[in-house]
Amino acid sequence: MSGQIPSCIRVLQKTDPRDAEKNLSHLASFVPEGLRDELYQRADVPLKIGADKDEDRKYVLSEHNRDGDSYR
Repeated sequence: MSGQIPSCIRVLQKTDPRDAEKNLSHLASFVPEGLRDELYQRADVPLKIGADKDEDRKYVLSEHNRDGDSYR
């Protein structure tokens, strides 16, 4: 693992979790292209919560439950 990846992870740990996705994107622009995938794999980004207004229920927005433009 490159020394840049642990440095980026430490920076992310010190930032506001609500901005983690944006900060990760900014940090990735400073990392060589070959290490970006590793950075995205190792960085923890908080899950997002969506709400179904018709059913008055909340659900997790995740790539695992995504179906095209909507979430299952």
